[in-house]
Amino acid sequence: MPIYSVPTLNLFGGTMKVLTDGVTLHRTYPLSMSGNEITDATRTANVQGDGRTAPDKSVGIWPAGGNQILNGGFETNLANTTATNARITRITTDHKFGSACCEWQALASAPTQLFFWANGGVVPVSGATTGRRLVYSNWIRGVGNSIGKPWRLEVNEVGGATPEELIAYSDYTLTGAWQRLWVGGAMVRNDRTHFGLYSVPLNPLSGDTIRIDGVQAELDVYFPSPYIHTDGTTAGRAGNALVLVNPGLLSLGQGWIAFRARPGFSNAVHAGETHKNFSYLQRDVNNSARVYFEPSNGQLAVEYRAGAGIATYATVNATHNIGDTITLIGRWIPGQPGISLNGGAFSNVSLAFSPVLPATQLEIGSLNGVSHFNGDFLWIAFGNGTLTDADAATIHGFGNAKKVPSDFPVSAQCSAVWQCADSDMAVTRIT
Repeated sequence: MPIYSVPTLNLFGGTMKVLTDGVTLHRTYPLSMSGNEITDATRTANVQGDGRTAPDKSVGIWPAGGNQILNGGFETNLANTTATNARITRITTDHKFGSACCEWQALASAPTQLFFWANGGVVPVSGATTGRRLVYSNWIRGVGNSIGKPWRLEVNEVGGATPEELIAYSDYTLTGAWQRLWVGGAMVRNDRTHFGLYSVPLNPLSGDTIRIDGVQAELDVYFPSPYIHTDGTTAGRAGNALVLVNPGLLSLGQGWIAFRARPGFSNAVHAGETHKNFSYLQRDVNNSARVYFEPSNGQLAVEYRAGAGIATYATVNATHNIGDTITLIGRWIPGQPGISLNGGAFSNVSLAFSPVLPATQLEIGSLNGVSHFNGDFLWIAFGNGTLTDADAATIHGFGNAKKVPSDFPVSAQCSAVWQCADSDMAVTRIT
């Protein structure tokens, strides 16, 4: 069967292609990207990002964020970096990002030895501080005798009427490969002035050596996001999402959407955290279908609004950790919206459907530009047919393999498969 490729839009150094079945000519649907997504082009440039090796064949959708560390990449110097009982050197023979990193070497076998960062070792905050959060992360690797030794990251609350206090720590074991360490915590007292950040060897001996790069501190978040490069000042990243306008490929009357995804958050319950949206299909505020993670109860959900705008939910308990790869499917079929996780049976809810109008927009990775997904998509597929429990298991069985609509069950009426390739992206459709 002949395939025709129609370039329509430049995307992160490649093109989006609309592949037809060679029989029916389809209209092209522009896919709008913000330019802030984490792609294989980002990974190849290796100045900042998620640290994965290209080609990873995924696209990362993350919220707006900022790095409060002034010199996270050591590209120019070691300013704003201090060590106790240790020597620090900027080297260009090794690095995780850019062209340089910081090498730390213990000068004594002192258990009080600390390695701390940033604007005088602190991240300032103002106003009422109870509940203010910070996530501190860095990329680190051991060298020689330090491999296999324990290393700790600490976050303290500092200032006000009470002496400095530890609020969170995480322990790791050093390896010879670059790994990302992180810790997150919230302030307890209400009159603090800053967070204190520490990177601590727990069993140091003189001569122990480690290398650190990609240092980051993020305010008011629960999980770390990809490294935002800094070189002498703080820096930020705008939020991002993908938008498919006028998607005649999806109906709000009956349809489904499937994701192969790698969440950058766990299933942990956090009452104060925003939704993590996989997708939002809408005609208007009263007619929509949304797939998302609900942090207040640790559930994955499909939300369906038809006609009067009253929301109905089907849910399943999330089981993933940060970086796990999952298959998630949301469906809305007459009388039974449902959701399936990793090929399991659909968890359904009964609903008397009202007539709905065609959808006008499919947003991937956010809800009207907010409440972003926080993670990577490897592929997304959708259609206007029906899916059974057996179909869900089949789709999960695809894993990360590249598929086209004809690989999906006939009854699914798969209308599009979006593959996140290393240099371009394709939307494949059949009638």
